[in-house]
Amino acid sequence: MLKSILFAILFAFSLNFGFSQSEYPYNFMVTDNIYVGQTPLKSYYNENNQTLIVLCYGYDENYNSVFDEGDESPSIWTVKFEKGEYISNKIFEFEFAALHFPFNPLRPAFDEEKNLLYIPLTSEIKVFDMNDLKMNDALSLNFIANSASLSADKSKLYATLPYTNNSAGTAVIIDIASKQIVAEFYGGVNILEAISYSRTTETGEQNGMAILAVGDFGSDKSVIYYGDISNDNKWNVDSVYAGNTANNLLFYDNKIYTTINMDHKIGVLDLKDKKYDTFATGTTGYDGPREMSVHNNFLFVTTYHDIRLFDLNSYQLEGNFGAFYKYENINFISDTMAIVTVPNDFMYSPNDFISIAKQYIPTNIPKRLDVEVGKRPLWLYFDPYNLVIHTLCQGEDKNNNGVYDQGDELPSYWQIRGNAVTAIAENIIELPFNSLESPLKPTIDQNNGIFYLPQDNYVGAYLMSNIMNNFVAIDFKVQNLDLIDNYIVVTPH
Repeated sequence: MLKSILFAILFAFSLNFGFSQSEYPYNFMVTDNIYVGQTPLKSYYNENNQTLIVLCYGYDENYNSVFDEGDESPSIWTVKFEKGEYISNKIFEFEFAALHFPFNPLRPAFDEEKNLLYIPLTSEIKVFDMNDLKMNDALSLNFIANSASLSADKSKLYATLPYTNNSAGTAVIIDIASKQIVAEFYGGVNILEAISYSRTTETGEQNGMAILAVGDFGSDKSVIYYGDISNDNKWNVDSVYAGNTANNLLFYDNKIYTTINMDHKIGVLDLKDKKYDTFATGTTGYDGPREMSVHNNFLFVTTYHDIRLFDLNSYQLEGNFGAFYKYENINFISDTMAIVTVPNDFMYSPNDFISIAKQYIPTNIPKRLDVEVGKRPLWLYFDPYNLVIHTLCQGEDKNNNGVYDQGDELPSYWQIRGNAVTAIAENIIELPFNSLESPLKPTIDQNNGIFYLPQDNYVGAYLMSNIMNNFVAIDFKVQNLDLIDNYIVVTPH
């Protein structure tokens, strides 16, 4: 074997993390995927039983809300972390199409004191006991249907009602003990989310509520309604225009943060002076910011491209990690580990896994990583969606006689997986002797995960991990390939 110094490994796997610009770096990288149901949306961690709960939308291929062949019902999964392994199991299945997503984000309410999860469904609000790992039907609210978002404090539940296109929605406060609606408020056009919060004032803690309304779709008229709520449930409401297609609200340190998807910004509303500012996320197109979480005074923002970290003092981008998936939700389960839900891949097809992100120390990462592959590597391709480097090696004909003799080496196809700290190469398949020539110029169909390889007098088609049948025989030696509008263009040798 020839030890090949693949400098490209450090570049390729660096797509999986970002280096901080601050004096004290704070960096994360995606290290593992855990398979659950299709289209995972939210995760919650129960420290009492050390169990992660994952809510999955399932799959409705033609969006008709009817269970057809190939569809999958919404479900709840548990994940256990045992001796370095992740063990996932489905423990509950909802009725088909019971969850709103993808037409509306899933925003349950988590009562951290009681470890209860309030889940808004199209027909009711179900309550999942995270200690017993089962539904508590006695607590369900069957008089609240089509709520888009829930938020909970010690005794009240805040809900949006109902979701209707281009019409004014409402937000309600529900007394949990009596299961009664105690207040109802105007929520703006296309109401999306309601959150409760407790802010610090000169006279003590003051409860409040904020509502996010998207406005008419395609406009720049998203509005945040916010204000304190009195003991008799009166809402001292104020409002501010947020921007174009805001998506998520987060309360932290007397401020309300919002992701503004189509403006590619984060909005910051200071509740003390009622001042509203924004800062850029650096995203573009349809890859804008989705949801947020605060950890160690950093704002983590999921996007439809990666996850980004912003310093909450300067609002500067301090790093990013992830690899081109449509990330939705991020939830920290420890000081150094986060769970990221990945409902869709880059083609908006449903995923069936969540990702583990772990903190790392940049000084532990080598400047160069040597990986052993076959002799005379000719070609590298980094697949960002599966985090794999594909490598083709020419092999060796020691005496240049064109015959496979003792000591010669066949051409080979390798895959390199891992990260910039640890990378493992695997020989996937050996190819016919002397079938690869230098320079080697395959062509890649990225959408279908296939590369077409010129091999002597034929074209080989490879599905990134398993060799397929030869694609087509050609009566001349092939030197170069190109892919144009689903046609393979072949250049003779």
